[in-house]
Amino acid sequence: YAGDGARHRLRDPQQFEDLEEAHSASLQGTSTTVTDDGVVRFGDSLLLLNHSTEVLLQADISRPIQVVDDSHSQLKEFKSYHLSTAKVLQPCARNTFGVARADRLDAYG
Repeated sequence: YAGDGARHRLRDPQQFEDLEEAHSASLQGTSTTVTDDGVVRFGDSLLLLNHSTEVLLQADISRPIQVVDDSHSQLKEFKSYHLSTAKVLQPCARNTFGVARADRLDAYG
């Protein structure tokens, strides 16, 4: 089995060591937002459940992707990651998502 996991995609040993360090850092515990009213607000930190797999969404840090925001006048580039699911059920940097506006200049600003 040749596989397509992170260990098979990385050819350089230093690249693998860097990924191991990043992976360890991404599993450090984080906090989530708790509210009494159940309302989600901008700035909240959430865990997102995939109802098909019944586990949490998480970022796959082994495969970063550069995304260009063509709606921005300066065509800003951002690093993004594929999402997958896994049985890491404690909040950590890999599976905690922040709620933010998609467009800061929207009509609700």
